[in-house]
Amino acid sequence: MLYQQGQKPQAEQVLIDARDALKDNPDARRLLADFYLGTGEPDKALTELASLLQRFPQDLKLKKSYI
Repeated sequence: MLYQQGQKPQAEQVLIDARDALKDNPDARRLLADFYLGTGEPDKALTELASLLQRFPQDLKLKKSYI
């Protein structure tokens, strides 16, 4: 919603805060990666996905996203 209101930096920060607060939840980091893909920042998305894959190597949903 923040992004739709033209508040991209605030939207990114909310997702970063969620990622940091929910370290054991791969979905929080996946949301951040999806945000980066949707906003034209594939390098940042790949960084998040690579980090996720290291932390959760057996996550099939993640592997599909990363490949």
